[in-house]
Amino acid sequence: MSSPTDADATEIRCQEQSKGGLKFDVILADPAATPPAPKRTQSPTRTKSVENIEEKLKAAEERRLSLEASKIASIAAKLSKIEEASKKKDEQTSVFITQTKEALDQKMETHVEKRDAYLSIIKTKLKDHWDSIEKTRQTLEKQTLELR
Repeated sequence: MSSPTDADATEIRCQEQSKGGLKFDVILADPAATPPAPKRTQSPTRTKSVENIEEKLKAAEERRLSLEASKIASIAAKLSKIEEASKKKDEQTSVFITQTKEALDQKMETHVEKRDAYLSIIKTKLKDHWDSIEKTRQTLEKQTLELR
């Protein structure tokens, strides 16, 4: 616990204060001139043999190689994932392009069909009108010939 020199070095005084409180003063002695030297723990001496050092170097090299291999495997996995994603994106893009092209071709085809139908209707109407004009002209010519 505490040595007798520690008890001699400290002094404790107690005083009563107003309102029922107590005051304690602890007075410590001056520090010792020379602090005690810290005790050093001696580590057991080991003899380091060449084989022991070589084993440790081999183990460190194996750890380094395995770490490097795991990093390479991780990078390869990430690259394959990226390649798969880009292939999927390219596939989806090509599918979208073909669908859009087919839809536009179909729209153009229906538009051309409607245009051709409209033009044929206009042509038949014009032909009918021309035929009626010709009939009227012929009847007028016939009437003018009869009147002469």
